[in-house]
Amino acid sequence: GKELAKQQATAAIQEGQTWLTDTQAMLAKAPRGKGSAADLAALKTDLEGASASLNEAQTLLASENYKEAMAKAEAAKASINGVKTQIEGAQAKVAGK
Repeated sequence: GKELAKQQATAAIQEGQTWLTDTQAMLAKAPRGKGSAADLAALKTDLEGASASLNEAQTLLASENYKEAMAKAEAAKASINGVKTQIEGAQAKVAGK
């Protein structure tokens, strides 16, 4: 019931925050090559959006809107994961040269 929903939403938010921190660190170390500045700026914007979503999820959690908090956290995680995949792709490209 309600307690389980709260636990799941809390866990999703915490996981999202961990992913966010890890991915921000990856982005800081991402290879900066010709033409990558715009891509990196876009990825940074995506992470800022994900961070805002996690903050909203936290607010929803505090007001006991567990389902919505969970949805926000999951959307943020999907966005963070997309950024991570792109950074890994860029690193692989640089490593492959």
